[in-house]
Amino acid sequence: MTLTADDIGGKLSFTEEDRGLTVRRRYLDSEGVALNADSLIHGQMVVVEVVLRAPGQVVQNVVVNDMLPAGLEIENPRLASRAPLPWLPDNAVEPDYIDIRDDRLLIFLDLPRGTERKFYYAARAVTEGEFVLPPILAECMYEPALRSVSSSGQVRVIRP
Repeated sequence: MTLTADDIGGKLSFTEEDRGLTVRRRYLDSEGVALNADSLIHGQMVVVEVVLRAPGQVVQNVVVNDMLPAGLEIENPRLASRAPLPWLPDNAVEPDYIDIRDDRLLIFLDLPRGTERKFYYAARAVTEGEFVLPPILAECMYEPALRSVSSSGQVRVIRP
């Protein structure tokens, strides 16, 4: 990822690329319908769908780094009090390990060749305003040439 001096001022410049891996991110509502990131409602739960593919080969030791915009906060998936989402597919991937931080979610897993893996987690729109949506990054920890960077933009959280 190439960052520029304008990044501090709210502009993000990077090169999207897929080299041996692809990673994509979408925001969904609690019913599984795609959301427009330009009009998230303050207090709204957002389901983040992360889709990974390794089209050409088996890729082991993959880390996905999904940085959140400042207006969203991760809802801890380990808490039993979280509302169930019955529409989630049965084949959603269970990663080897998840690291939940204030500003990002790190997912660690292996990818079989030619398969698509989907991972879901919940976040909440907690702060009103316009925010930079950092790109999502997936790479092989021991072969960094296998990587994918995508899905940047803007997020706007508005009053209900």
